[in-house]
Parts: sequence; structure tokens; C-alpha cells
Amino acid sequence: GATPFAKTWRVVNDGGVPFPAGCRLMHIGEAPLAGPPKGIEVGVKMPGEEFDVTVPMVAPSESTGRYMGYWRLETPGGVRF
Repeated sequence: GATPFAKTWRVVNDGGVPFPAGCRLMHIGEAPLAGPPKGIEVGVKMPGEEFDVTVPMVAPSESTGRYMGYWRLETPGGVRF
């Protein structure tokens, strides 16, 4: 059967400005693996700030093959970065 799991990324704001309020990690392509359709809010992150973001997912019940999903940070206005 399908197996729930959590994927965690360690992210750093390596830019010169804060991530704006309402930023989210959003699925943008390939297999969503049952990740949340509205993504995961990461909130304001200051330049140089390092943080973890965890997405609950579900592995497909078909155990063969390769499954990939693409995720990007996105502003509340839909701008990906």
C-alpha cells in the first residue's frame, strides 16, 4: 500500500532581502506524492537565515519506478524564486 513519509529540506536565504510574509514552498511539477496542494508556508526569513521546511508526502503503492517532484519557494503573488 501507499506509505506516508516526510521530506525535509534545509534552506538558507542567501539573498540580500528577507523572504516576504506568506512565502510558501510549492509543488511545481512532476509527481506531487500527495503533498499539500497549497504548499507549506515558510514565513519571513531574514538574509542569512537557515531553516528547515518539512512536507508530508505519500509514496505510491506501486513500488517500482522512479518518482520525482519539483518544489520551489513562491511569494504570495506567485513569483517563484
